[in-house]
Amino acid sequence: MEPVKINNQKNALVWMLSLCTLLAFVFSCQEEENAMGKTQQTYEELAAEVESLSSEMKLITDNYPDYRIDMRQMTKKDIDARSFEEVISGIDNGVDKRKISELHYQMHQVREKMFGLPDASGVYTMVDEQPTPEEGLQEFYTYIQKNLEYPAQARRMGIEGRVFIQFVVDQEGAITEVEAIKGIGAGCDEAAERVLKNAAAWNPGYQQGQAVKVRMVLPITFRLG
Repeated sequence: MEPVKINNQKNALVWMLSLCTLLAFVFSCQEEENAMGKTQQTYEELAAEVESLSSEMKLITDNYPDYRIDMRQMTKKDIDARSFEEVISGIDNGVDKRKISELHYQMHQVREKMFGLPDASGVYTMVDEQPTPEEGLQEFYTYIQKNLEYPAQARRMGIEGRVFIQFVVDQEGAITEVEAIKGIGAGCDEAAERVLKNAAAWNPGYQQGQAVKVRMVLPITFRLG
């Protein structure tokens, strides 16, 4: 009878090992699915996250009118929390620099996730190949300079500055959905929209080898003299 008992014990052990292996596999699959679910956020969800972080940043910086950061300078390099702290090292000591650094780093990370994702209307903001003017950037800037009309009202009022124009380059390269998202008024916003609407077509943007719609932002400068 003793051999039978040993065999039964062996069978039980094999069964338990098999069960443990199966459970480990199931849990592993569930964890993988959960992890994938967390990373597969939509463009709108990520944009909402950026907006939330921006609002939190604004609550801190609104209390310090002297707080100034040149965003153009920061986007020229690969920003992480450490390099950002270097940029803000000279600002008012009353600002919570560590918190601002953390928030900016989080925003940078979220925006990286947004690259390569389309919004609900199928428009991308960052693709493998960005749209470009058919005749080249230099010719495009020359066109803007020659055809941009400085509104008489803005001249009389001495208004100068930059108008930020948002537009979409579609799959055929046509410029559509032109809109001033940040302007200086006195007719300058409309003048900037008009010159871009009349511009020649661009080369479309490509994502994974396919031509796609891409949303872009272009600053147009109005300067007297």
